[in-house]
Amino acid sequence: MRIQPKLSTNNSVVQKNAQNTFSVHFGGRHLKVMSYNVCDLIQIPRSRQEREKAKAVGSIIHRENPDILALQECGPLEVLQHINDKYFNRAYNQVVYSEIQGRHRLAILIKPGIDVEAVISHVGHRLPKGQPVPAGLRTTGFERDFLQANLLIPASRDNQAYTLTMFNTHFKAGVDGGGKRLHEAQCASDVITQELSGKHNPAGVKKRILVVGDLNVTPTNPAGRRVLNTLAGLEDKRPDNDLVNLVARSKPGEIPRSHVCGGQRDHSFANDALAKDVLNAKIVGDFSRTWPWRVASDHLPVLTDIFIPSPVEANAMVLPKPLGIHFPAEFRNRSLGKPVNHSANNNPINTHRHARLQGPARIAKLVAMA
Repeated sequence: MRIQPKLSTNNSVVQKNAQNTFSVHFGGRHLKVMSYNVCDLIQIPRSRQEREKAKAVGSIIHRENPDILALQECGPLEVLQHINDKYFNRAYNQVVYSEIQGRHRLAILIKPGIDVEAVISHVGHRLPKGQPVPAGLRTTGFERDFLQANLLIPASRDNQAYTLTMFNTHFKAGVDGGGKRLHEAQCASDVITQELSGKHNPAGVKKRILVVGDLNVTPTNPAGRRVLNTLAGLEDKRPDNDLVNLVARSKPGEIPRSHVCGGQRDHSFANDALAKDVLNAKIVGDFSRTWPWRVASDHLPVLTDIFIPSPVEANAMVLPKPLGIHFPAEFRNRSLGKPVNHSANNNPINTHRHARLQGPARIAKLVAMA
């Protein structure tokens, strides 16, 4: 099931929090996207150690000031709201997150001035019939989701919105997860192919695709290279869905390190339509310094800097006309054959805009964090 919610940013919110909106530069705007595995930031910090960790993560976010923050291994909604309020200086007013039980949740936090057109969970994605699956694996899905957010950045050139289709993911970890990671890469490539063609793109528009996350593979390992090449569409010989490894392109010949144990496990990929607008993609931080990097996580974040050409001045930005939002009161879970009621009486967070998307007992949500 694919549901596309519409949520436009309130003008007053943008003006009130102008210091937290995305960066504006002469001749255009920089859109900074950070991907960060925050290593079990899954509950509201209570102990001294937990508070120090959250403070270190907040210090990094404040320093780099990303407009879009894609997190892996983060907490549920109440934790994200607490962290945003206390440690992120309330910089983000929307969050897209995948409600999966356990410690491997995904979330995308978004600043004012950026609209969310759609949120889609691909956790139950099934490969087409006839496509080979690594031995011993079932044919469906991502263990930790492949979370999609379709974004609109208002008032780019000629007052047309700059569109970005973004995916946040976290592939299977461990030495025994090689086959699963390859399968997840196959599923990701198939999702991207469908997004660029067919019923999801009937007009044949050249969409801008960005894939970020902890893929748990390094490009120096042959098995890891195969996973990365599969994700990038290089294994299926179909140039229409090929992706560019942005970190490798920005630092050719270098072997960056994004994990405390070594190697680059965190990545940023874009298709050609987006890659031409990417100024830089890099791993930020230094594990030789305990604060804040080692205290915050065993991963370093990946920062992608996208330049959006625009002749529009900052005070003349035109936001899209606000659109209404509607969801059916009830969605049917086909796998379980039971109705899932989202009415006000039964939904504990009925004040939030949310959508039931794909997969049994898996929910992707868009929540305003005003």
